[in-house]
Amino acid sequence: MTRVVWTIRSLRSLRSIQAYISHFNPLASQRIASRLKAAGDSLADFPERGAPIGGGRRQLTHVPPYLLRYRVVGDMVVILDIRHSAQDLD
Repeated sequence: MTRVVWTIRSLRSLRSIQAYISHFNPLASQRIASRLKAAGDSLADFPERGAPIGGGRRQLTHVPPYLLRYRVVGDMVVILDIRHSAQDLD
C-alpha cells in the first residue's frame, strides 16, 4: 500500500485553516480539519485520484473550497500544501 507523508508546510496549512475557522465556529473547524486529513490519507488507496496540475503535482478538491496539492513519488504520496481555492496558487 502507498504511504502518505504530510510535509511541514501542509501540516502548518492544516493548523492555520483550523485556527481561522475556529474563530467563527470551533466545531466546524474540527470537522473541516478531520475531513481534510482524511482526504489526504485516503490517497494511500487511490494516489492518482487527483487531477494533474503540472510539474508532477496533482490536486485533490475533495473538501471544497480547499485544495490538497500533492506529488506521487514511487510508493509514497507527499502532501505538499492545502490552499483555499480563492488563493493565488502559484
